[in-house]
Amino acid sequence: MNHNPWLPYLVTDYIKQLDPLLSVFEWGSGESTLFFVNTLRVARLISIEHNREWFDKAQSELLKLHTERYHHHLIPYEQGTIGPDKANPTHYKSGSTQLGDVNFKRYCSAIDDYDKFDLILIDGMARASCLAHAYSHVADGGCIVLDNTGDRPYYLEQTAHLFGDYESGWEIIKFMGYGPILDYKWETTIFIKKDKRHYEDR
Repeated sequence: MNHNPWLPYLVTDYIKQLDPLLSVFEWGSGESTLFFVNTLRVARLISIEHNREWFDKAQSELLKLHTERYHHHLIPYEQGTIGPDKANPTHYKSGSTQLGDVNFKRYCSAIDDYDKFDLILIDGMARASCLAHAYSHVADGGCIVLDNTGDRPYYLEQTAHLFGDYESGWEIIKFMGYGPILDYKWETTIFIKKDKRHYEDR
């Protein structure tokens, strides 16, 4: 069965061109999780989810694979706010107005328990904070995929400076297009960390 992550099809096609991927980290599990393990067959996947329902759906499929290469973690939000600004990565705040006074610090910082990844997908909660943590965990030649940057520009208001320009070692590509579920186009941004070894050989 084919699984399509809830990303613009153009982004999914781009990711397929990266195959084989040795390691993937994602915030927000579901169809993307099953896409990585069934379509791309990544060597290692770390998936972080805050919602019990989404976690259980993906986990039931992962358990059928009987492999230790895929690690799926349920990390719910924590009570209490750290700060009021959803654009500030140190506040660990979601843009959702339904959650109340909570924070996602443990959820966003989960990646700090690992080294580097070929691809990091940010499609979950408190994405500005996730992006700030993801920055130092991208392998040379790897990338970060940040969904919904067009309709939620606050993700990048206080984090875009981390990536500078092309000369800083990062290339930034924006994709706008249709994808699963939705009947309108939306934007996803990909941050590519240039392979220093290749760059130095030139």
